[in-house]
Amino acid sequence: MATAINTNTLTSYSFDVNSKSGIALDSFVNIFGINRRLGTRAVGSVSFSISSPAAQILTIPIGTQIFVPGSQSLTGNNISLPQ
Repeated sequence: MATAINTNTLTSYSFDVNSKSGIALDSFVNIFGINRRLGTRAVGSVSFSISSPAAQILTIPIGTQIFVPGSQSLTGNNISLPQ
C-alpha cells in the first residue's frame, strides 16, 4: 500500500507544471506544442527635469544608466536639457 501511494505521488509530481523551470519546463510544455517566446528589448520613455534653471546646458550622455526599482535601463541617445 505504501509503495502504491509513493508511486502515485511521483506520477502526479512529474506532471505538475508548477514544479518545473528552465529546460525541464520547456521540454514538458513542448509535448503540448507550447514554445517559449524569445525575449525582446524593452522600450519606454523617461522624463528628466531639474528643480531650478541650470547655469549651462546639461547633457545626459548615451548609455547613461536609468534605475527604477525592479529594472535597469540605458539611454539610447544623448539628451540635452536646455538652460
